[in-house]
Amino acid sequence: MAKKFFDRDNLFKDAATGRIQKEKIPVTAEDRIAADKPVNRAIGGIMHTVTPEPSVIYDAADNEQVISNGNSYIVLGSDRPGTKASGFGAQGTPSSTIDLVVGRMASAYAGEGPRDGMLVNSNFAADSARIYISQLTDLDTNFGIATGKLGKENPRSGIGIKADHVRIIGREGVKIVSGGMQGVRGYGSKGETNSQGGELESASKIELIAGNNTSKRGVFGGILKPNDGIENLQPVVKGENMERCLEELSEIITDILSSMLNLSIATMQGLGGIGSVIYPLSAITAPVVTMIGNFVTSPVYQTRIKKVNWEFNYLDDNAQRYICSKNVSAT
Repeated sequence: MAKKFFDRDNLFKDAATGRIQKEKIPVTAEDRIAADKPVNRAIGGIMHTVTPEPSVIYDAADNEQVISNGNSYIVLGSDRPGTKASGFGAQGTPSSTIDLVVGRMASAYAGEGPRDGMLVNSNFAADSARIYISQLTDLDTNFGIATGKLGKENPRSGIGIKADHVRIIGREGVKIVSGGMQGVRGYGSKGETNSQGGELESASKIELIAGNNTSKRGVFGGILKPNDGIENLQPVVKGENMERCLEELSEIITDILSSMLNLSIATMQGLGGIGSVIYPLSAITAPVVTMIGNFVTSPVYQTRIKKVNWEFNYLDDNAQRYICSKNVSAT
């Protein structure tokens, strides 16, 4: 990303006359040092002093209470993802909302940020970071989230968190849970309901979508199926079930290898016996026995050893490459 330069002269230029309003330019520590004046305290942004930056004006609605400091805001109002005409608040629907946002229009003008005195609304794409808590909202639409296998969700209460980087940290563990509370009675026939009083699914789904893309990806599937496709969003494999599956597959492979090994040994013994009884045939059977030993019996035996090592490396819970996570589980 190109480095941003802060131009104080353009920032405090009068739009009508084009003149620089010197009286509005904050004096920085560097200005005082250059003028050979004492610097008694930190100013100009350093040491958490007021930073010279463009000042935006939030176009607050009549029902909103706004708490702000610099470009940090807490807006108490109704569902409003954009202008005053947006969201359920614009329809007069009860949708109490808390919008915590910093850096309004931070990525506007190709990342240069907002202009000084700019009148702004909420912008879920251009604002730097936010936590959005609403009684009634459409999170997927407001945040531009791919539909996924869950499909288009009906408006419900929601919490949206967006920033360049998001971390959820639990010193003694983190749980991501879908569904209602356990042991709750009296709200519906099955316990807890959604915010509109509707019954919950027995096990609401969880989707982890990297890249915000759930569309099908086209691939070449061979001569018989040249136009094949792969779903970007797929179910997560359960580790213990996968381990059991591979263990049973390992048993099948063991049976096949044992049969091949027994067949090769029996064939070698049979051909050897024929060659010893019918001496003229020994010229044919002896080389065949050698070939079976070199190209069948020995490779099958080596494959059985590899299979044993494969089981130990991937299916043993003490192995470094054990396929099941010891820290992350999913339903």
